[in-house]
Order: sequence, then structure tokens, then C-alpha cells
Amino acid sequence: MAGKGWTNRGSNNHNGQINLGSTMRPSSTYANQIAYVMHCPKCVCNNGANGCDIHDRLCPYHQGG
Repeated sequence: MAGKGWTNRGSNNHNGQINLGSTMRPSSTYANQIAYVMHCPKCVCNNGANGCDIHDRLCPYHQGG
């Protein structure tokens, strides 16, 4: 999804999750990826996502992500 700005702080994905920014830490599952903090405005939780997964990230509490 290059060029869509998913890794930009404040960007929203199509599931309503908001990117709060980079943790500046490497992903624990993918080489050459950075972990990001995602926020769900519905249940007000924060969760993590790899840079390559931001566009599809679902809330783990009510969207099954």
C-alpha cells in the first residue's frame, strides 16, 4: 500500500483505526518493519501493528483483529 500514507501519524485505515505513530522499535514478526501504535476510537484501546499491516488492522477487542 505504498503511497497511501498509512505510516503517517494520524492516518485512519478503512476499519476506523487511527495510527498514533511509530514506536521506533523493530517488528517482532517481520524483518525490516517498524511497530506502530494503533488506536480504536470506539472502545478507546491502543494496540500494535506492523507497518505493513496498518491498512488492514482491526481492533482486537471488537473487530476480531
